[in-house]
Amino acid sequence: MATKMKHADLMSEPLGRKRVDALPGIGNTLGRRLEAEGYDKVFQVVGQYMVLGKDEERFNRWLHDACGANRKQQYDCHKAINGWYDNNM
Repeated sequence: MATKMKHADLMSEPLGRKRVDALPGIGNTLGRRLEAEGYDKVFQVVGQYMVLGKDEERFNRWLHDACGANRKQQYDCHKAINGWYDNNM
């Protein structure tokens, strides 16, 4: 699914039990890596974002370390989670 479509889907619906690969920037490969680290649902990644104080740099570093996300993938994922957070919390 394209990044814009994933972003719109994330914003329009509750997180529920969405799989981690529903996040923009996170495809099958990065999703499997995150699952191996114990993050198989979107709400778990959002929780990690909050644990890291909603700090973009710290979140991006964690995402890189956890699954090898590159800068574009980090940006897309952070933008979506930050947008979701701003709209729902």
